Amino acid sequence: MKIVDLITSAISKLFSSDKADKSDYLSQSELSFSGEVPVTEWDLFFERSSKIVSLILVASFVVGIGLVVFRKGGSSGSSSMAESGSSEIVLSSTTSAVTPEIVVDIQGAVFYPNVYKLKDGSRISDLIILSGGPTASADKYWIEKNLNKAEKLRDGQKIYIPKIGENGSSDELRQKVTSSVATKLTESTRVNINSADQATLDRLPGISKTIAGNIIAYREKYGRFNDISEIQKVKGIKSGIFGKIKDLISTD
Repeated sequence: MKIVDLITSAISKLFSSDKADKSDYLSQSELSFSGEVPVTEWDLFFERSSKIVSLILVASFVVGIGLVVFRKGGSSGSSSMAESGSSEIVLSSTTSAVTPEIVVDIQGAVFYPNVYKLKDGSRISDLIILSGGPTASADKYWIEKNLNKAEKLRDGQKIYIPKIGENGSSDELRQKVTSSVATKLTESTRVNINSADQATLDRLPGISKTIAGNIIAYREKYGRFNDISEIQKVKGIKSGIFGKIKDLISTD
């Protein structure tokens, strides 16, 4: 708008000056009758032409400056829009790249029991590794038997690793199983120490292949056992082993 106003103002001045030139020409014509030197129309024409050319040059200069300013403003505006647009794109991509997390707890016989943050979809094995793994006192039999390391963790889940012998864990279970087996053997059948071969004797608790061979060697040298307590005379069998097998053996 400023450029247009400048050009309009210049044209108005040109026309006003043209009217002044015409009045000057009339007064000069009147002067010619008084004997002074007259001003011709050619003089007025050349004067008007020079003013028009000057006006065109000024208008061109003003328009040129306006175009330069406009282009700079447009380019800076578009670049700022591009920068803001790119920053928005980066922000949105960063937001979409955030991986959801879960919070889980692991306690018991691990090196670093604590509350941990893991990526959603992590497994129990990942949590065990993060906690430093089971300690020497951890009940590894219970872990192998009861803990599914491939299971996916849930947000808020707690994992507890028991120690050996804790809360009826594997040691107690194994003792119960051994006692149950011994009871069944007692009730059903016993091993005849006078006739059993080495493989059968080897199945008794505390009796190795070597001790089983010693039992057979004793029988061959001294004859049959008259009482189960005599087996303690065999090399390698003491009161501790006899206490384990006394309810599982017989002489008949």
